Amino acid sequence: CCAPMVGGGAITFMERFDPHGILAAIDRGQVHCLLGVPTMLQLMTELPAFEATDFSRVRLICWGGAALPQNVLARLRAKDCPLGVTYGMSEVPGSITMSAPGARDDELTRTVGRPTVGLDLRVVADDGHVCAKGEEGEVRLKHPSVLHAYYRRPAATEEAFDAEGYFRTGDVGVLDDDGNLRLVGRKKEMFKSGGYNVYPREIEVCLEQHPEVALAAVIGVPDPLYQEVGHAYVIPGPGATQDGLAGRLAEWCRERLANYKRPKRITVSADLPLLPVGKVDKVELKRRHAAG
Repeated sequence: CCAPMVGGGAITFMERFDPHGILAAIDRGQVHCLLGVPTMLQLMTELPAFEATDFSRVRLICWGGAALPQNVLARLRAKDCPLGVTYGMSEVPGSITMSAPGARDDELTRTVGRPTVGLDLRVVADDGHVCAKGEEGEVRLKHPSVLHAYYRRPAATEEAFDAEGYFRTGDVGVLDDDGNLRLVGRKKEMFKSGGYNVYPREIEVCLEQHPEVALAAVIGVPDPLYQEVGHAYVIPGPGATQDGLAGRLAEWCRERLANYKRPKRITVSADLPLLPVGKVDKVELKRRHAAG
């Protein structure tokens, strides 16, 4: 929201996400810049009204928080609007990264763009060394706009910064050869399977690239042999054949993921619990799993 505010633009907040309401506002010409998470765009593009909605006054569609499935990108491309992906958090006003104008499809679906001008971003391994390109580690930042402290939480503030003053985002990522950042997942969502670190988001991205999947969510669940394994919940996309879908997805993952990353269980579901911002509610999903 920072850019529209600085530029004097009007900002419309919705009490709860309503894809029908957003499409209606776009059709009335009231939306010039559309910001959201991929789940929101996914749900919008699947509505029958999407095809007929007039996007001619929309100057930018931008998303963040997760990777965008290729099939959703294709539907948005058909509207002939500038597209972009960004990465940010409450502790850092504005964007941490942003895709370049005219970014390729693979950059928009697999990365969150490049660090914004003036922001010092590095990827740091668990042992403290700065990662080379292609090496996985925690994303850390330094910039005057980064928060200085959490209000009345000195212990949390101390934990949030490393010895060199870099803010620990808690996100795990990789910088590619073009300088784009690819997010692997959240450190706090990571689980260990047979001693290996597994990040749910990496599995979710793989599943969401399948043409029959609209949305995927992965959680770590107890396992007597591996301690924890991945359990994937998927919502089928339009036109998907649900019969045998779990088996096809298991084969899809087998061809694309290391053995320890492959979900050992796949559940096809009609819906998933969502937070008001449109992200999957992992806490509720784990509660439902525990309840059977």
